[in-house]
Amino acid sequence: MTAASPTTVRNRPQAAIWLALSLLLAFAFISCASPTEHVGPVEITVDASNEVYPFSPDIRGFAMNNWNWLWGGIQEPDSPRRLAMIEAAKLLKPGVIRFAGGLWVNRIGWDRAGIAPEDGTWTYTDPQTGDQFEYGHAYRPSLIDSYATFASEIGAGTVMQVNICDNNPAMWADLVHYTNIEHDYNFQFWELGNEIDITECVSRDEYARRFVEYSSALKLVDPSIKLLGPSIAFQHRTDWYDALPPQANGGPDVLSFHWYQLTRWNSDPKAYSYQGGSLEALFSHQLAVGESCQSGFRCPGDLIPLNKLEPLANRRAIAESMKQEVFEPSRSESPGQLMALTEMGVHSSRHDEPINGNHTAALWLADMLGRWAYNGLDILTYFSFEDGTDDMGQS
Repeated sequence: MTAASPTTVRNRPQAAIWLALSLLLAFAFISCASPTEHVGPVEITVDASNEVYPFSPDIRGFAMNNWNWLWGGIQEPDSPRRLAMIEAAKLLKPGVIRFAGGLWVNRIGWDRAGIAPEDGTWTYTDPQTGDQFEYGHAYRPSLIDSYATFASEIGAGTVMQVNICDNNPAMWADLVHYTNIEHDYNFQFWELGNEIDITECVSRDEYARRFVEYSSALKLVDPSIKLLGPSIAFQHRTDWYDALPPQANGGPDVLSFHWYQLTRWNSDPKAYSYQGGSLEALFSHQLAVGESCQSGFRCPGDLIPLNKLEPLANRRAIAESMKQEVFEPSRSESPGQLMALTEMGVHSSRHDEPINGNHTAALWLADMLGRWAYNGLDILTYFSFEDGTDDMGQS
């Protein structure tokens, strides 16, 4: 299995179709946002010869979760659910899969020896130092092998998540050896930790220090891999990006973050939470919504400036804002650095409810894939492929 290149360029006709679709959806969203945002006749011209930024196959990625592999019947090679998911995934043609997402990764260990339970707490003793590490979950060889076969059948690359809270880079270097040296799985991308900015297993500065140590240890085994971080929950916390050293000094090859446009749910247009928890907010590109002025968002109909990353987290203009405030400054310091949105969805917690899987969500996703690619994103993994209570879930 070979990972899809983040800089693969779609052919010109496909690029034109994606751009046109994104623009049409953008105008559709604007026209639905509110009566004050009416747009008159619009003529759209698509110049497919003018490539703004490549639309990589890795933009069509998705995330998967440990708990569904352990308890949801995905790991067994002949399970009906696994076979159905493979067929569905082939239709999506994902460039990359993030495995195995969620906060579990901050308590997981690599269990080469098979001493851990299928799930539950276990202790690892380093054979070289005698140091002991406590874990709550485990990547076992059978799980890694099963996932690698799954990804290979689909033809997708891998973003492999590892634990940085444990401060055990030797363990994770051994997993790189297992996947990329002992086996030809070619897991190209390795993401360190998950939403450390809210779990706080380590400080921002300690995360940056450990990142360099992990980078050195993992790349000693396979210099071709690319490391992702800081994988923060709140993309507007730019101090986490700034704390990391440049790519040339052991910093991330890929700057990663998470984004969900809606984080609340409120039908009261006068409430603060309406700004980040309503369909009107979802449809809005860059304007304040509702019926009252709110801190950070200004007043209904006001334009939120692109340098205001925090309120724009609840607007589709976040892609333009991240390009201006994060992507361009980071690439000026680390030329060639990739950008990855490794968790994205309509709502941050309502994964098995209609808002994350209805026609509105589908139109929103089509718009946002093109919008993120246009503004310089290289990798995007939708969260998640199999979430929900009904087979593959609403997502």
